[in-house]
Amino acid sequence: MEEVWELFNLGDHDGNSSHSDTQSELHLCMAISADAISGKEGPKTLQLLGTLQGMNIQILVDSGSTNSFLSEYVFKQLSSMSVQPVDVQVKVANGDLMHCSALVPACTWIMQGHSFSQDFRVLSLQSYDMVLGMDWLEKFSPMKVHWGSKWMLIPHQGSSVLLQGNYCSSSRRIGGGVIVSSASGQPVYTTRLVS
Repeated sequence: MEEVWELFNLGDHDGNSSHSDTQSELHLCMAISADAISGKEGPKTLQLLGTLQGMNIQILVDSGSTNSFLSEYVFKQLSSMSVQPVDVQVKVANGDLMHCSALVPACTWIMQGHSFSQDFRVLSLQSYDMVLGMDWLEKFSPMKVHWGSKWMLIPHQGSSVLLQGNYCSSSRRIGGGVIVSSASGQPVYTTRLVS
């Protein structure tokens, strides 16, 4: 438990804060996993493909991230989206801090033929276009997840939806596409359509 507390400790606190209590709570409660930053697939993650405003996106379902995040790259491609300015630091599991300056409320995307909506914080993500964290996962509790076989069965719009993850060990963005390395190490290429 002490390690978890240290993860959220953002520096020296002398009891005199220049920020509001709410903002301090946000600072203390927002974290993203090292897997989401590094592009490595962790044991409690699923990689999925989806579409957002006609763009192919790579999605990481990550139980190690407290919130859901959208990459700055994808954010800049979006049209007609409501955006709220925010000023939040997000703690990376490796100890680094990342700055989030925008919130995209009620952003809708498609995954495996099903429509989903979520509030996203915008971060400079290099390996994934979208990270679905615990705030998204909690919406679908109770659920069934098989981390080893990379699938999850969630209640959605009155029925059960099976989301099958990709069997990928790593990915990285190059240009407008993503190179995904399969579990066997062979590259599988996906493309991003940008209009």
